[in-house]
Amino acid sequence: MLVLLFAKMSGFSLCPRLPRAQLVRALVAGLALTLITKSYESLSASSVSVLGNVDVPLILVLGSLVGQPVKRRDQLIAGGALAILFAYVLTLEGGAKIFEGVFYLFLGSVLLCFGYHFIQKSMKEENPAITILTPSLALAVFGFVQIFSRGEALSQLGSQSVLSFYNLALLAFSGLLMFVTYLVTMKLYELVSIAEAEIPSLLTVILVQPLEFYFFNEIPQAMTIVITLGFLALLYFLVLGTSRTIDDSRT
Repeated sequence: MLVLLFAKMSGFSLCPRLPRAQLVRALVAGLALTLITKSYESLSASSVSVLGNVDVPLILVLGSLVGQPVKRRDQLIAGGALAILFAYVLTLEGGAKIFEGVFYLFLGSVLLCFGYHFIQKSMKEENPAITILTPSLALAVFGFVQIFSRGEALSQLGSQSVLSFYNLALLAFSGLLMFVTYLVTMKLYELVSIAEAEIPSLLTVILVQPLEFYFFNEIPQAMTIVITLGFLALLYFLVLGTSRTIDDSRT
């Protein structure tokens, strides 16, 4: 609904110039965010916020595959960051279910790496409304497929608890946040590289852990906090090094 209003106010067309490219992008975005959502069944919000940043070193390790010029040195540092993330996983408690959640999150993050590249590509080929509309429709389609594939979820859809004002308000607020996030992301991609655009997500890792403690009384282990801070520091300097490499290549 927000995309439709945005397109009408801005005079943008909602007919993509390259439908096949947008279809591929929709499949990647829908599957990636479905897998990441699935990971929340096994992982806490703070764990997802930390491990979700695996896309930053992955972008650098994958390098040219996602259109990112990266020095060999930065790729090695990114490999070290991935090793730290592996150590973080070992500190989590929950047995095999934890590794199941990590698998979903890792696979979703790999797809997101290519999704970022598709966003940049879409910004050059399509207008902003199409760039936001594609993942929005993808999430709606993937969501309805999951609902209709689970009989119990479908039967609960009309219940009063599901359609309560509180739940509907949360859903509307979530949609608003995603719309704003895509607008901000597109603006970031106009100003900085893919890797640099990930810097704000590092701040969320610092914010989520105290919020999770406040709302859910989940106390992180001391070793988990140390590993998290070390990982964030490494990512920060890694992103700075990458931005200098990109500036040099442009020069």
